[in-house]
Amino acid sequence: KRSEEEDREHLLNDEIRALEVRVVGVVAEAGEDVETDAAGIKDVNQVMTRMDALQLARDRGHDLILFNEDMDPPLVKIASYGKFKYGERVRLKEAAKNAKIPKVKEVKLSYSMAHNDMMTMVNRMETWMKRPRQQVKVKCVLKGRQKMFERQAVELMERFQQECAMFAKVSNPEKGLNAQKDNRGDLTVLFNPGPDNIILKKMIQEAGGKKALMAMAEEDDEDEDESDEEEEEEVEEKDEEVARLEQELKDVIQELEEMGIPRG
Repeated sequence: KRSEEEDREHLLNDEIRALEVRVVGVVAEAGEDVETDAAGIKDVNQVMTRMDALQLARDRGHDLILFNEDMDPPLVKIASYGKFKYGERVRLKEAAKNAKIPKVKEVKLSYSMAHNDMMTMVNRMETWMKRPRQQVKVKCVLKGRQKMFERQAVELMERFQQECAMFAKVSNPEKGLNAQKDNRGDLTVLFNPGPDNIILKKMIQEAGGKKALMAMAEEDDEDEDESDEEEEEEVEEKDEEVARLEQELKDVIQELEEMGIPRG
């Protein structure tokens, strides 16, 4: 069985041999209103002798932890080793999570662009949204006097939102498009992956898909006090219903195209 010292990755307390150290983290005291990491360690930046740092750690009932001996002077933190390790695990997990987030893509529209040009952007966005956690910023550029056509720009972006409803949605679909102006006066909206069920329901209703909407309305009226098992079954049923709604919308669009009515 390995000892605790053999399992440790860092030098502690008297094991540290450097004559001088830089203390970059100390456990915050109870009631101290400062920003800390997940382990309750606040940032500091103080160079002191090893003996002074060790005495400070002992006075607080913590360890002096050497975590970067390649710096001059070496970097240390004052905390219990267990808390320090927990904070490191959280930090590494967050770093790995953020590293996997793809860079935000951007689509630029013009309020007067042709339908075919807009559909080219829709298809490009659909390809991007196949990547997990991908976000796309859609911008409608309004230069100079074009700013007087803001209403037309909003209408274009709403049409774009509808075309993308099968695979993309805004952050808060309940609030609608909610386009924001940037510092140049352009309209911007951030889209996330996933179907926009609010728009899909509306489109199906307008296309005459009342049966599907009635079925979904019945599910919404089910008792909220059902057991955990029943709640899980309800989630599965709603997922299946969304899939059926999407398929019905595809069928309606196909029928309209066969009748010579263009999409959009």
